[in-house]
Amino acid sequence: MTVKGNAQITLTDVTDIKATTTYYKLQDSSLAPPAAPTLNPPDGWSTTEPTYEGGNTDRLYLVTQTLWSNDTFDYSDVSLSSSYEAAKAAYTKAQGAQNTADSANDTANHAQDKAAAAQQTADGKNTVYYSAAAPEGNLITNDLWIDTAHGNTLYVYQNGSWTVTKLGHEAIQSIDAGTITVGKITSNQIDASNLKVQQIYNRDSNCRAQIGTATYTDSNHQTKTGSGIQLYANDQYVGALVAEILASGAMFNLTFVSQSGKSCVQLASLYDGSGNFVNDTISISAEDQSRNLQSIHVGKDLNDAGIVITAGDQRYSNLQSVRVAGPGSNNPGIYITSSNNNIQCIDGQTDDGDSSQHWHKFSNGILHQWGRVNSTCSATSAYGSVYLKPNCGIWLPLKFECSKSKPTIMLNLVSPGILTAVNAQEANDGESVGFTISSPTRVSNLSYAAYYDTWGYWK
Repeated sequence: MTVKGNAQITLTDVTDIKATTTYYKLQDSSLAPPAAPTLNPPDGWSTTEPTYEGGNTDRLYLVTQTLWSNDTFDYSDVSLSSSYEAAKAAYTKAQGAQNTADSANDTANHAQDKAAAAQQTADGKNTVYYSAAAPEGNLITNDLWIDTAHGNTLYVYQNGSWTVTKLGHEAIQSIDAGTITVGKITSNQIDASNLKVQQIYNRDSNCRAQIGTATYTDSNHQTKTGSGIQLYANDQYVGALVAEILASGAMFNLTFVSQSGKSCVQLASLYDGSGNFVNDTISISAEDQSRNLQSIHVGKDLNDAGIVITAGDQRYSNLQSVRVAGPGSNNPGIYITSSNNNIQCIDGQTDDGDSSQHWHKFSNGILHQWGRVNSTCSATSAYGSVYLKPNCGIWLPLKFECSKSKPTIMLNLVSPGILTAVNAQEANDGESVGFTISSPTRVSNLSYAAYYDTWGYWK
């Protein structure tokens, strides 16, 4: 007997939903919406839905996680919580309504105050007028008129006429204003952090100080203009006090100038390139109508001397001078120079005097060289508030022996502009003087005369 059979079995693996979970994330409204998470559980998300707190402007985002029976998971798209946004909108409307109510209440209180004030004025039987023309008619004593045609000037009606009234300082303890425009202020004291004025007057005399600029002739025949204070007596100019910075951070001048501008007393403070104090100098100069200049200089920057007394015309080296150098200088002693540039009362050799450059050799090895060299300058390189022309130089008639001691150098520039020589020092192993020219403005091919006076050693 034959038995035949046929059977088919189909097996199916079905993945079912195991769980769904909603996650919440509250963040600043200025940030971009967050991306759907990729971890389980998601980082930075919470299963607890936060409640809205009044005034909070953050945004609440939500995402749904589906966990399958095989423990895999998916996330829905991130969406904005509509219920949280609705709570915010409701709070905003409620707050606006509260503000409107508060404003209405303030307006009502203000109206009530004005009504009370009006009633008080009516009870006192006085009237306050606010007009451009003087009120007329049934006026009584102590009525007030605010004159709108003249800056709200206040008048009081007394003795049959309107009289201007002023508020005393007891009524106005202080005024807080950005700008106050007045014709005159009378006060025992003005207390201010900054007082910006052009002229200051003495109350009991016709003397004043005018803040501005002043022009004067210094001890080197240079005409200078600086910021300062001009002084007047009985409306006549009598002199000035001028403040200057001649080299940025290196030379500061305070100058007392005469009425003519031809005489001055100058106090100078010198600093090195590192900002260290070097020394102070004092110069007193007086010029006559022929431009002959007499001067006294105290300080080490001129020929390394203690005191130099000069009489004559320094522009053309037509002068007499006495130089007193103290024990602390490189060349101590007393030296007298005559009008023909010859050294008196000392030994040694002197040049023939035929050129504008001169020298004198002393038997003790000291070498004195001085004179004038004409040249031009183009200062175009800006350095802070000044323009500089570096690598300028003057070749000397004789060479200094620098191995023993560096020569001392005094150098002044005379020109149509305001040129100053800075950092003057020996160069080319004692054969020349090197320096930098400083100018407050950009100059090109400006002519100048360099007057130098140097002391050192020839052996």
